Amino acid sequence: MKLSLGVVLVLVGGVAVACSSSDATTPNSTTPPNTNGTPDAGPGGTSPTDAGPNGPVACAAPPCADGEACVKSADCTSNICTANKCIPISCTDRIKNADETDVDCGGSCATKCGPTKTCAADADCSDGTCTDTKCVIPTSGDGKANGNETDADCGSSRQGGVTDTTAPACDAGKKCLADVDCKSGGCNFAGVCAFARSCVSQHGGTTCGAGDFTSDAKQHEDCCASAVVDNYVDTVNGYSNPVGAAYRLDKFQITAGRIRTFLDAVKGDVQTWVKTNRAKLDPYARAELPSTVDPYLPKGWTQPASTDDCNDGGGGPSYKCNYGALNQISGYRYNDGPGGTYGYGCYMGPGNAGSRTSYLSAAELAALDDGESGHLVPKDRLDEKAVDCVTYPIVAAFCAWDGGHLETLDEYRGAFGGVGDGTGRRYPYANNTEPQVNGVLATRSLGLNDFYGTLLSPTNNWGYTPETPPNGTDAYSIYNYNLSADHKANLLARLTRANHFWNYFDTIINDQLAWLQGRQESPIKAEQVETLDDQSVAVAPPGRYPNGAGKYGHRDLVGNVMEITGTIGGGPSTYVTGTGVRWTANGSFEGGAHTDGNTMMGYSGFNFAIMTKYGRTGARCARPSGVYPVSVTPKGN
Repeated sequence: MKLSLGVVLVLVGGVAVACSSSDATTPNSTTPPNTNGTPDAGPGGTSPTDAGPNGPVACAAPPCADGEACVKSADCTSNICTANKCIPISCTDRIKNADETDVDCGGSCATKCGPTKTCAADADCSDGTCTDTKCVIPTSGDGKANGNETDADCGSSRQGGVTDTTAPACDAGKKCLADVDCKSGGCNFAGVCAFARSCVSQHGGTTCGAGDFTSDAKQHEDCCASAVVDNYVDTVNGYSNPVGAAYRLDKFQITAGRIRTFLDAVKGDVQTWVKTNRAKLDPYARAELPSTVDPYLPKGWTQPASTDDCNDGGGGPSYKCNYGALNQISGYRYNDGPGGTYGYGCYMGPGNAGSRTSYLSAAELAALDDGESGHLVPKDRLDEKAVDCVTYPIVAAFCAWDGGHLETLDEYRGAFGGVGDGTGRRYPYANNTEPQVNGVLATRSLGLNDFYGTLLSPTNNWGYTPETPPNGTDAYSIYNYNLSADHKANLLARLTRANHFWNYFDTIINDQLAWLQGRQESPIKAEQVETLDDQSVAVAPPGRYPNGAGKYGHRDLVGNVMEITGTIGGGPSTYVTGTGVRWTANGSFEGGAHTDGNTMMGYSGFNFAIMTKYGRTGARCARPSGVYPVSVTPKGN
């Protein structure tokens, strides 16, 4: 029997019965009448049944699979018949099928629907907005991240057939795809707008705060976060906020990683960037970077030596100063600053006890060619630490590039706790709730290396001298002292306020807090290195001591590293620039400065020439008020 197109054979009771799903017009005269005497339409007829030996059988011809012959769409499982062949469903077949919300768009299709097309959810629309089952044109005020926006009503870098909503740049903490999406000009490694463009890397950009990077209990935030400081005038000590209003000061000291982000961005040519942008800078930054500073700003990573004479002191020979970028962040010495020859703690070499935190590659050390050696501490760890061993021109230019200015001495003092009545605070964390011993508050911060020293005296609000360890025992171990519970609590309060007198070093390397905290000594030390040659282990990443935060939330106002400020002092006038700049008196990981009697807030600070480096000195930036929220927890860390 010849079957017309679309006919299939179905076995019914062992007899082949012809069925058709497409040809309904061709007569079939060969089919015998059924048991009721009614002719069956057969393959080309109109009857819904075929005759079998046991009576009428329903025609259940299956639709044709993809690739098989067809006459019309109904013949196919896909319901698509093209050129007499069944073709599979797709998002380009010009038919609304499967889970498409409109023709070839929406649902699981990669192609999303344009304006006016039907949709079921925002995800169905190319611009990300579905309203009353229709895709609509987004705006920058609809509260959604749609069109080319990267977050709700902000950002502008998203591509791919989307509407430009002309939305503004995003605040810190919002999602981003590129730097242009952010007010700060910095989209960080996790796709979040940073507070400033120097905080886009993970290590040194989002690793500030309590707990080291490997700790599950860490509480980190953007290292560029700032906090508002109230307006104040201190008539007693003679300092005030020169802005005359509230201002923002970075919560954290500048990290080594942030400085490197800046130098990489300008390719070491700081001088050209400053000259090009000076007129647009924060007024404070312009004052801190007058044209007289230009000769000391690097023009590249390396450059020829200048005609200026340098001498590192100690009776050594003079040499021509080199102001290249690598020189200004390395152990290269410009003058006889604090500590004597090589004693300023920056030069990395055998026996020099350098604490410099700026990482230099082997190629950069070779280009520097001053005999300095590399670090034992890994680069990521160094990037997290507070920067030290940098010059005034580098940090002043950095803060300007980062959207603010180098803090002034008065701005530092305000965050420390300056108040309108002139009383100020002796310490930034001062309150009346500290643990007491014999009624004496534990107000002064302390270090483990200070614990067994002569500074443990009633004049420093300790009120107790610990028992001398027995002969033959280690006098430099806290475990050898017999302290009461009150004394332990008092000591613990002091030790956890600041990286002062080697606190971070003793916590990371020796873990001597374990005894006071009632826990087992940590089996893993973060930095097992030969500290005689690489003392960068002693510098803490900013913010590791939240117990020592000031009244506005600023960290490390005591300890870690002293800070170069933008305040012009009356200091050294014999080297390079004539007038010196002031450093804060908050002391360092090594100690000093703020333990000087009761005068920390009234202390005038240090004055050093602008090219002076020191392994115990870094910096902090200040910013215009009203720009960013106080803090944000970054994603991806």
